[in-house]
Amino acid sequence: MKQQGTILSLTIKHLERRDSDIYCCNVGTARTQASLTVLGKKVIIMEELEDTECLEGDTVVFKCRICPSDYSNIRWYRNSTLLCSDHKNEIHMLPEGCHLLAMKSLARRDSGTICFQAGDKRSYASLLVKERRPTITKELEDYE
Repeated sequence: MKQQGTILSLTIKHLERRDSDIYCCNVGTARTQASLTVLGKKVIIMEELEDTECLEGDTVVFKCRICPSDYSNIRWYRNSTLLCSDHKNEIHMLPEGCHLLAMKSLARRDSGTICFQAGDKRSYASLLVKERRPTITKELEDYE
C-alpha cells in the first residue's frame, strides 16, 4: 500500500489465482471497491504432436512446442493415463518451450492416443506400434 498526497494505491506483486478477490479501500466514511480476477497464463501451442508408427522394441520421441516458453504446468497422457518419467518414459522440458516425451522399449499394447496438455490447450497424436517381423540371422545348415 502506498499514499502520495491524496492518492492511495495498492500494488500486488507476483499475482496468483488465489489473489482473485474483491479489494476495498476505506477512508473515513468514503469507501470504494473493485474486483480482481487473476487468469492463468495464456498458452499457445506453436508445434503440434505428430502421428507416429514404429516397431516393437523401438523408442519414439513426441515433441510439442508452446509459448510462453517458461510455462511448466504440462502433462502427458497415453489413452487418458497420466504419464510420468520412469524406466519406460522420459519427460523433458527444453529451452524455447520444447517439451519431449520419449517412450522406450515399446510393445504393441503401447499403441494408442498420446496427449500433451498445457493449461487448457491440448495436442493429440496417434501411436501405432507394429509387430516386428522375425528375421533369420543364421541360415539352416544341412546335416546327415
